[in-house]
Amino acid sequence: MAKTLQNLYYIYKIPSNEIEKLNKYSLSDAFKDGNVVSIGDNLVLAKIREYYGNTTDHIELYNHVQSIRKEMKEIRKQPTSPENIDKLKELQHGLDKLLYVDDIINIKVIKKKEYREIARNGFDLNGKHYIRFMVGSGQMRRNTITFINEKLYDYMQEQLMCGLNGQIKNINLAKLSAYFALSFSSVLWVRTPRVCVIKDFDTLIPKQKVNWIFKDENGDNQVEERTIDIKLNSADGQGLITPEMSRLWAEDMHLKYVPCSFVVRTAFIKGNLVTFDFREYAKEHGVSIIKDRYGVEHNIEDIDVLLSESQFKMAKYYSSWECYLSYHEAYHLKWGVARYNKEFDDEYVLTNYQYIQVLNLDRKDIKGLVSYTTDWINKICSGDPFYAISYNIGVKKETDTIDSLVNSCESLFTKAIMKNPKMLQDGYVQRKIYNSIKESIRQAKLGRIWVKGNYQFMISDPVAQCRSALGLSPDGLLKAGEVYSNFWNNRDNPEEICLLRSPLTYYSEVNVQKPVHNDEMNKWYKYIYSGIIYNIYDISVCKHADSDFDGDIVCSTNNEYFLKGARREELSITYDKEKVKDQM
Repeated sequence: MAKTLQNLYYIYKIPSNEIEKLNKYSLSDAFKDGNVVSIGDNLVLAKIREYYGNTTDHIELYNHVQSIRKEMKEIRKQPTSPENIDKLKELQHGLDKLLYVDDIINIKVIKKKEYREIARNGFDLNGKHYIRFMVGSGQMRRNTITFINEKLYDYMQEQLMCGLNGQIKNINLAKLSAYFALSFSSVLWVRTPRVCVIKDFDTLIPKQKVNWIFKDENGDNQVEERTIDIKLNSADGQGLITPEMSRLWAEDMHLKYVPCSFVVRTAFIKGNLVTFDFREYAKEHGVSIIKDRYGVEHNIEDIDVLLSESQFKMAKYYSSWECYLSYHEAYHLKWGVARYNKEFDDEYVLTNYQYIQVLNLDRKDIKGLVSYTTDWINKICSGDPFYAISYNIGVKKETDTIDSLVNSCESLFTKAIMKNPKMLQDGYVQRKIYNSIKESIRQAKLGRIWVKGNYQFMISDPVAQCRSALGLSPDGLLKAGEVYSNFWNNRDNPEEICLLRSPLTYYSEVNVQKPVHNDEMNKWYKYIYSGIIYNIYDISVCKHADSDFDGDIVCSTNNEYFLKGARREELSITYDKEKVKDQM
């Protein structure tokens, strides 16, 4: 596992029905009550450190924290004494001072009435007054709001608005709130790339049969079959990054491999950057100059990232990328990566009840569908050495062997079995493993069963996006009904695979596609060793309940029962997406 060399910080997360009862609340009390959460480093935390004059970079901070923990570990090995106890308390206090951020408090909303009160007036805790600061879309789904020490509010607002503080006259407030809260996303820091902001491009998909939702004369929702033309933003939330910059970012993130998908965050920027050699593509097609969405020309060799308009959330509020960059540099803002693909995709994936309940299966099919899971459980419980050990460790690849698992094992129980596999014949050991796997058995009954496949990032055909950015016709290499997947190309070469995106609620959302590859695809997609590359000519994103390519993941499987049970005749459900109005 890669060392990210960045600390986890901790903040209070207090239910709204408790906050008014508190006046003094220590960190130890919060830990006892379960009101402390860990968060990764982010722009908000970085700016708070800067506010207090702490300009130490994240690597030095990490090393300092590790040195304290190492010293504490050494002291614990020594005999207990008053001196050692006092030293441990002193070191723990220093650790808390580094990692506990008391200027930020998350509030878990229990009742709307409570939230209205504290959102309007704020609240006091430990001698500080806290006011509403931000709420991201993910936080909103969990009814969580971030509050900040009032004395930092103006400074943080100015810094994180990146030059737009007080400058925006009309915008949808919900969107602005979500865009502003991107700064609270946990990230691994990376260097700032040279960017060209490219225009989004649409593809018109003609004569698509869909189930259309509309309101009748009484205002009630109705559904009818219609044939319509559908216009889609073909690479919504996606951009491209050069292989060279991908390698540099991997170094910055202290990874031992180079990802091919980077879900990025910085002020007002969000989305997936996919590794694609757009410089080489431009060279082969006689293009050396690229024009950005503001009309500014750039030498393609001087660009590291093609950032789409849909990734640059406030693009229209800046006169140019250079204007944005001047504020970004003035406020010492940084780029970070919130998520990225694994080095190796899993070989098997756990389904859920949503995926299964939409399939058309008979009893025989169901028995076949669950057979791999039941066999797996039986082999673990029977004392099969490989399955018992791999269950305790967590095997991700079929090619894993017992020898290859030893170094990754942290369980003393499992290590003992590795040293002496005959222990698996002991009744006590078998019962211990069985008791451990009881939850897996319970989950299997609820639809969590194993099938061949995994979750990967959804990627729009990068050739089409690259061509659009270069001023060429946005033609993709993949046809309607086709996807490209390095994983499936190298396993079984299936004729079809099922693609499923959570949450999955209707029959039509089981998307059956054909994996394809040829020499040209293998050439241009060679850096995209993980991810499902979609074509731009069908309505897969509609099938996936209006997904996009900003970091969405999709489950893919070639399981025969999924392919057989998919209700391919079902039409996608869609409706008129009214543009949300701006507010003053």
